[in-house]
Amino acid sequence: MIYLLGNPKANNNKGEQDARNWAQTQNIEYEFVSVLGLDVKRFFDSLKPEDEVVLTGGDGTLNHFANDIYGYELKNPVYYVKCGSGNDFYRDNKQYEENGKINLVPFLKNLPLITVNGMKRRFLNGIGYGIDGETCRVGEEIRKSDSNKPINYTKIAIGLLLGKYKLKKATVVVDGVESSFKNTILLFKLSRRVSFISSLYSFNGTDGKPAPVPTSMSDEFSGISTYFANNM
Repeated sequence: MIYLLGNPKANNNKGEQDARNWAQTQNIEYEFVSVLGLDVKRFFDSLKPEDEVVLTGGDGTLNHFANDIYGYELKNPVYYVKCGSGNDFYRDNKQYEENGKINLVPFLKNLPLITVNGMKRRFLNGIGYGIDGETCRVGEEIRKSDSNKPINYTKIAIGLLLGKYKLKKATVVVDGVESSFKNTILLFKLSRRVSFISSLYSFNGTDGKPAPVPTSMSDEFSGISTYFANNM
């Protein structure tokens, strides 16, 4: 059996229909299962060895799933199909698409961990904290007030950078070495997936002090994640 594991609220509440539309183009028999309120690990425990799972949704659905399933040993194939209003993960990795879907299993291992106000979350291709999260929040407010108005996330982020966003302190641990930075702005650039922090600079005048770079990384996976801290 092929299970479409999807988020009905994705893509402005069109997530389930988008998933079903994709399945129709593939001419497959399937069962749709909503991720909302689902105990994901229990769901996978109930599967038969021959079952296949296709996760459908956007970046938010992906990151929730990555956290819900983290540490669980997947025994079934798990694929991803874009059905969201934001599909950055797909755009970054569409070269790995085969038969209309991306093999998701390799992306779910060794994910970075971020802690904010005591909340720990793994992240796959976006964190949803700090200025990234605030940009998404402002965008959602615009969407709710005027669904026909185009949302320019770049413009929102620049506006926040220029003074509307209160900078935070960040503590970064790379290869067991801890570094702290004041008034931090988080920026990240993705290739196949983010699996490490590559550099972090604290600018004092014109001098930059890089944080430790990981001693090892996979040849198959690569990512660049850069933090800039301006000690004001």
